[in-house]
Amino acid sequence: MKILVPFKSVPDPNDATVVGAAASTPKSVINPFDEIAIEEALRIRERGEAAEIVGITIGAPTVDEQIRAALAMGVDRAIRIDDSRALDPYAVARILRVLI
Repeated sequence: MKILVPFKSVPDPNDATVVGAAASTPKSVINPFDEIAIEEALRIRERGEAAEIVGITIGAPTVDEQIRAALAMGVDRAIRIDDSRALDPYAVARILRVLI
């Protein structure tokens, strides 16, 4: 069995970036709840109930850091779908349906 784990890049809640005119782009991380999903998928694989874990995210090339983080956690492969066209939620659902 393969496990597909979608994950999203979000601003780091622990980043002390100053908000205002001098603000820089905040650091991004994998959504903490998505990290929990990845960890659970890893546990399922360790029990021998899954052969492969595939992470998927939708975003610009700036999410590549989060892809590397997911791979470092133990995800076997990761897929990034470019959303330079600003995909609506229905389009995202159709993409995920095709992948599943």
